[in-house]
Amino acid sequence: MGGFLADELDEEYAAIGIIGYRISLNWPGIHEGPLDPPTAVDNASVLLRGLGEEYLLVDLAFPDAEEPFLASGEEFQVGNDRCVPGEHYQGLLFLDEAGAMEALGW
Repeated sequence: MGGFLADELDEEYAAIGIIGYRISLNWPGIHEGPLDPPTAVDNASVLLRGLGEEYLLVDLAFPDAEEPFLASGEEFQVGNDRCVPGEHYQGLLFLDEAGAMEALGW
């Protein structure tokens, strides 16, 4: 979907990744309840949690930063993937805690 939107909207489209530290799922048959929090020192959620905020909106262009927080060109664990965040997203929404949704369909 992101590729389609990027093609259609060109520069008006911004890909924003959503990541969290303490995440819970409500997906019967797959996983229900909290997931183990990430621990790797190169995990973007671990690094952002270290800033001590409940939530953050991270501009991956890092305007006016002498040294970007998530170093440009460096790979980090983002969710289940390793990537250079700024090559895949314009920003990240970080949540320290993301509870399981209360689905109406289960």
